[in-house]
Amino acid sequence: MKNILVKTSNWKFILPFFILFLIFPFFLFPHYQGRMAEFAGQDVMPLDSRFSYTYDEVKNDFDRLGSEGRNTYRFVIANVDMPFPLIYGPLFILLLAWLLKKIFGEDSGWIFLALFPLIGIMFEFLENFNTLSMLDSYPAITEEAVSWGQQMTRLKHLFLMASVAVMPVLGVILLFKTMKRRQSVNAAGKR
Repeated sequence: MKNILVKTSNWKFILPFFILFLIFPFFLFPHYQGRMAEFAGQDVMPLDSRFSYTYDEVKNDFDRLGSEGRNTYRFVIANVDMPFPLIYGPLFILLLAWLLKKIFGEDSGWIFLALFPLIGIMFEFLENFNTLSMLDSYPAITEEAVSWGQQMTRLKHLFLMASVAVMPVLGVILLFKTMKRRQSVNAAGKR
């Protein structure tokens, strides 16, 4: 696994995932949110983009969406939101692996920290399955299902935000390490 992370954490693999990643939040999600808003007659924020939600909020949103809106929401989760972690997951992992490889070297076990986003991805899938289940059981949504979904959403946000937040920290560490290395080379060259 270490060899795979070392070999694939380069711009040949990162760039395609980055380009695909941009398509989702800038084109696909806004398009389908617009369609859902048309059916509801107002904006309906998808559950996975919130940090918390209540039973009443879910029930009211599903009511407002109507049958066609709920079908659109189901389509988005099953066909857009389910594949999305397969895009951002490898992107986050490869970016972290690249940074860790540059800081600690290719032989370091620290590169396994790059797999941390997998925890958030797992919660993303659990959240999506739960939302699909609630849509399928509508109008018989249970408070337990809403509570479970909210917990999965919170854990997803927590782990993915932590994954993203560590990237600039590692970037700053790499910058200082690179500057220190250059100063050492310049100092050695002046002797």
